[in-house]
Amino acid sequence: MSDEESLVTIGTNETPEKIYSSKERQRIILKAVDKLPKKLKEVIILYEFEDYSYEKIAQKLNIPQGTVKSRINSARNILKQELAFLLQEINN
Repeated sequence: MSDEESLVTIGTNETPEKIYSSKERQRIILKAVDKLPKKLKEVIILYEFEDYSYEKIAQKLNIPQGTVKSRINSARNILKQELAFLLQEINN
């Protein structure tokens, strides 16, 4: 654990179990995102992880905002299904 992580952990009173659970959730989410088709993956990463607006994504990728919204919606729908599947596998 890095110094930064330990400071965060100390500051938030998180237990090792909570930290592991959080990291495991992140790993599962990133695994699901990685399975997305490239066009959906790039917009969901920009929107959800890099905090880009629809407008900024549209400008960056040179596509209409409506296309950005559609791709984000499609990515979210696929992620819901994939995450449900992954969580079901973990619980079995």
